[in-house]
Amino acid sequence: MKRINYKSSSIFVTISIIIASLMVFSFGCVKKEEKEVKIGAILSLTGDFAIFGEEIKKGIELAVEEAKSSGLHLTVFYEDDQSLSPVAGVNAANKLITANKIDVGLTMIVEESRPISSFFGKSKVSLIVLWDSNKFIKEAGEYIFSNGFSTEKAGEKMAEFAFPKLGLRKFAIIKHVDPWAEIISESFETKIRNLGGTIVLKETLQPTDTDYRTAISKIKKAGPDSVYFALVPPNSSLFLIPAKELG
Repeated sequence: MKRINYKSSSIFVTISIIIASLMVFSFGCVKKEEKEVKIGAILSLTGDFAIFGEEIKKGIELAVEEAKSSGLHLTVFYEDDQSLSPVAGVNAANKLITANKIDVGLTMIVEESRPISSFFGKSKVSLIVLWDSNKFIKEAGEYIFSNGFSTEKAGEKMAEFAFPKLGLRKFAIIKHVDPWAEIISESFETKIRNLGGTIVLKETLQPTDTDYRTAISKIKKAGPDSVYFALVPPNSSLFLIPAKELG
């Protein structure tokens, strides 16, 4: 299995996304004589998802330096949503739009955008989701965008790989109680059933759970060909390590 350096790859992708998005936005919405574009970045800088928020922040900072070579001056205001706290997110959005007078907002994932998308829409300020996308983006109004991958498509593509290409037919699904996990596992299940596969077990756990051995025992008893797990990082290791130990 090829190993990917998460830090370097995520920063590279983030740089590409941010520069492309902001160059398009700025040239379309800012007069030529104006050199500064104000950006408000609402990220998870504390809490469980801080590891991802900090990586995105590093990418933004590199993108700002990259943009200078194109004659574009970007000023970034950072706000912490405390790992997807709706209250913290709304407060951050209000501060960035009313006090900092930002031209465009950034968030990491769709779930961060949910409580603040309507506020951005009413203020007529564009909000760009950097990491992922799903059907919510299409229905959230004309001021919210995403350059991320489709959560629904991710589940469907994995099903298409597992069923026809790998020849797997019976599946167990283990997922967290989480909006992303619900969407991706549901799209995987629907696609598998449409292809003619069988779901022999579905197990749901809280993201705070640390003991997966009972769930693994249930999976082994059900006898699937494969296990599809939609677990919020970094909990994947809490499942994979005992799964390997228990065979």
